[in-house]
Amino acid sequence: MWEDIKIYNKFYDRYNLYVTEDKLMTLESIFSQLEIGTSIKLSKNSHQSVKVITDNVFYVQPSYSEIRENNRAQFVIFSAPGASGKSALAKYIAKRYKGIYWDLSQISLGENSFHGTLWRALGQEGFVNFFNQLKQGRGVLVLDAFDEAEMISGRSGIEFLLKDLSETTELNSTPSIVLFARTESAIFLVDYCKENDISYAQYEIGFFEEYNAKEFVKKKIEAEGKKITKTVIDCIEQQFNVIKRLLGQSEETKTFLGYAPVLEALAKAYDDERNTVKLLEQLKKDNISSTQIIYSVLDYLLAREHDKVCNALKEKWMAKYPEFVKWDNIYSKKEQIIRIAEFILLNGVEENSLYDNLEIPDELYSEYYEAIKRFLPQHPFLQNYIERNCVAFTGPAFRDYILSSLLADEKYEDLALEYFGMKVQNIHVSSQMLIDFYYYITKDNLRIHGEIFNILYDSFKAKETANKHAIVYVIQNGEDVDVSFELRNIVEGILTDEIEFILYGEYIAISKISNALIDVEKKIIIGDNNNVRIFNSVIIADEVIFDSNNVEIEAKEPGECLIVSYKDAVNRRGDTLNFEIRTDKADLIKIDMPNIDHYYKLRRYKYKYEDGNNDDYLKFNLFVKKIMNCMRKHRKDTPAKDREFIDNEIINKSIFKRSVMDFLISIGVIYIDSKENHLYKLDVTVLSRHGLNWMDFGGSVDDELMGLYKDYINYNKK
Repeated sequence: MWEDIKIYNKFYDRYNLYVTEDKLMTLESIFSQLEIGTSIKLSKNSHQSVKVITDNVFYVQPSYSEIRENNRAQFVIFSAPGASGKSALAKYIAKRYKGIYWDLSQISLGENSFHGTLWRALGQEGFVNFFNQLKQGRGVLVLDAFDEAEMISGRSGIEFLLKDLSETTELNSTPSIVLFARTESAIFLVDYCKENDISYAQYEIGFFEEYNAKEFVKKKIEAEGKKITKTVIDCIEQQFNVIKRLLGQSEETKTFLGYAPVLEALAKAYDDERNTVKLLEQLKKDNISSTQIIYSVLDYLLAREHDKVCNALKEKWMAKYPEFVKWDNIYSKKEQIIRIAEFILLNGVEENSLYDNLEIPDELYSEYYEAIKRFLPQHPFLQNYIERNCVAFTGPAFRDYILSSLLADEKYEDLALEYFGMKVQNIHVSSQMLIDFYYYITKDNLRIHGEIFNILYDSFKAKETANKHAIVYVIQNGEDVDVSFELRNIVEGILTDEIEFILYGEYIAISKISNALIDVEKKIIIGDNNNVRIFNSVIIADEVIFDSNNVEIEAKEPGECLIVSYKDAVNRRGDTLNFEIRTDKADLIKIDMPNIDHYYKLRRYKYKYEDGNNDDYLKFNLFVKKIMNCMRKHRKDTPAKDREFIDNEIINKSIFKRSVMDFLISIGVIYIDSKENHLYKLDVTVLSRHGLNWMDFGGSVDDELMGLYKDYINYNKK
């Protein structure tokens, strides 16, 4: 296991992604040298992505962790997990220091985007004055949403921006350029700074400490127009105490109660009768999960809306239509979920909803529809933005509750897919709650269609922090395809979260993937309307289909990138398809497809995956990991797998694979038990003597199995 830890550390050390000290950080200490700037006026022709924040910003100070301190940094990078309040903090900094807030999710970046956009916003004199002010340590330029910018513009677009930004601010002596990104995009920003000798500081935004978490809930309740009385404060205290009693006094509980979407839901569920406290107290402590707690709170909100509509209709309907008694069917949970999605997509209440409420008599339906038109726009899951003339979800927890519910229902999943396909407002970036909700909803079958794989993958990636690293396995296992999402603490080398599904469907859709091992007998569609990125991953498929204008393939040591298509790769974009290759060394990228010569940028990476070469570490690594993954499902007493399946389906006629299996048997890692001779079994004790833990293998190809591979080469020589 400790070898695995060294591997992870080796990869992440190049980015300095460790939280090195446990010391109190505040915004004041981070920007201690920064002064408030002078007022800025934008021109009427300013692009919508560039803003001067004048309105009050909802802000409660989160915790901060120092990753790299530099008081003379040119850039300050804030990284954070998904939905942890990055944009709120970005706007707060821009307002507090009288700077400019630039939302990169609302613009397509390219050459001259930096100068052109800001010049247009400030004018020639304003542009010069603003950057002179920054050089003197007064004011800030805050750039937000690098994750969405990567989806829209690709990394090349971001690099154009960073290059111009660096050149314009190279004489700055104080950290007045502030960049906000999720953990993975922050790695890219750090890497760019290192490669281009740009001085930078980096901090990770953490979760709220308990006192500030309670302040967050208070402020949210106050924003609803309610006074913060002793009753409100007591209710908040009780909510926290009950949740801590249910989940225990652990670090996970502290994180849960410091996560902004959870706090938004608790605030929205507040009522004078303290019904949320009563609800929480009814939950059973045994096997309770944080997901179940927040899901129950959101369920309660839907039940409360159901009661409101029923109470509004009952008196009138009971007099007019006394025989109607099916009140449970009025504004049910499912109907609310569907109508909320329709309201978001169509910006209105649909009379001909996809949800057919056949229990309502025809003569009452027009009254029912009028009632829905009154109540739905005021739904606690919805927020109206009058200035933008649009409606959105109240927050990530509400959004991902609705979307996960739709994705789990084949009849209505197209509503969710339509939402993900929308290119209005902001590009959708899921919170970690979407996959947790989906897992909870589908716990009785745990199946996912290949079409939504990428959506759940993005949600799981939102769990990444500076010290936690996401890996995914998608492995053909007979008729089934096993999917395992794993989150590992790269400092301690332990698995901290694991979610498993069975995948079905004819294809798997991916767009942005890293540290993944995908080996399936299916089509893989590598596609997105904007940009696709494959980083340090293995993709082996029956057929690979490129369905994006720009495909980035990247490999950095100690990882590699392998793409294998047994059939001709398909290009759905014609002449618009472009490949961008990024790698430390050319041999870190290997591509095998029958028609590779059709793609001239890929030719130099041509590779034969199925040749008989025994001296190939990549093949050895992948085969051993495939065997280990097959055995993960058999946990009755010891990891094992049916011999006939491995011999016929995995090894088949491959001389190389047979030689590796013979080697593993010869050293006792794999053995055959005389009592169950139909199984190949794994001896985890023998494996550990080689410095390996079968549960801790990485997803990408790295050097974690190099010691075992050297023993295999010596075995073959004998």
